[in-house]
Amino acid sequence: MVKHVALALSDQGHDVDVYTRRDDPAAPATHLHGRVRLHHLPAGPARPATKREQEGYVEEFSAQLRAAYGDAQAEGRAWSIIHSHHWFSGAAALPLAQELGIDHVQSFHSVAATRKGGWELGEQPEGPGRVPAEQMLAQRSEGIISVSSAEAATVLSLGAAEERVRVCAPGVDHEVFHPPSTAERAAPAMILAAARLEPLKGLELAIQAVAATRENHRPQLVISGAPTAGFEGYDSQLRSLARRCGVESHVTFVGPLGRKDLADMMRQASIMVIPSHSETYGLVALEAAACATPVIAAKAGGLVDAIDAPHTGVLLDSRDPNVWAQEIDRLLTHRDLLHQMGHRSHAWAQQFTWHSTARNWLESYAWFAGL
Repeated sequence: MVKHVALALSDQGHDVDVYTRRDDPAAPATHLHGRVRLHHLPAGPARPATKREQEGYVEEFSAQLRAAYGDAQAEGRAWSIIHSHHWFSGAAALPLAQELGIDHVQSFHSVAATRKGGWELGEQPEGPGRVPAEQMLAQRSEGIISVSSAEAATVLSLGAAEERVRVCAPGVDHEVFHPPSTAERAAPAMILAAARLEPLKGLELAIQAVAATRENHRPQLVISGAPTAGFEGYDSQLRSLARRCGVESHVTFVGPLGRKDLADMMRQASIMVIPSHSETYGLVALEAAACATPVIAAKAGGLVDAIDAPHTGVLLDSRDPNVWAQEIDRLLTHRDLLHQMGHRSHAWAQQFTWHSTARNWLESYAWFAGL
């Protein structure tokens, strides 16, 4: 999201500096793209870090931001607003923003303070500083930009003032995510799940649902994604589940896909499934819609905003694999309905662009500054 909106802001005449923690020793210190500069700041080791590890790098990242502010000033690129993404960046940036007298806007993308069920699902435990940091950011930032109504409600529960919370939906790159030609749809039917391979994404349910579909019309399930830090080997657990369910030959793991390859896979799929236990928004649902691919998803968090149910997809309260299998069978059996939902999905997705998201961010900045 940050990349797409930064480029859209650049197209609209704004200079944008993006700062992130270096997690790859091969990453350049600064990468230029028009009026956008991406800076990799050294804070902790140059490798991916688990949630608990990240907390230990906040102060170092804050110090690097302070130095970066001096460099930006010297180059005539003085910051007019600091927009932090995720709690780690906010915890590092908010004290600096207050010291400099610059408005600080926060986007959380995920909130641990009110999350339920994560640890029961095998999620990594959060460090002790995350929850109080999220509460501080909600209460002390000049503004909060949330990606969904569900996330906005969560932020309000942390003590944010209602007038300082605005919802700005993500966009879609419609040059990459677009409807298929008739020939692109896979035959026999294929359904797609694309997510990080970790318990929170609920991919076990997708495998169990395929196992519960009618045997003589069973679709192929393609799973795209890679295990996240701390869940190495989780793909092996999913493969084992497929074997135990007797559908090993109907489940294919293709690893992580780039955006263009993911879009190609979406166009081949008859249905996208998103069985996540929690989603702040669920951008992949909107990208599937842009490809005219209907979605069956858990009724969780921001997926309620991303899917115009029942017109562009189906939202399910149940985590019973038989319920999911019934919906898969129903849509694959009624091809006219599936085609109609695909047509409506594409029309629904047209209202979401990264340039409109950028304009909404700019309007939000002005709103917060005027409060």
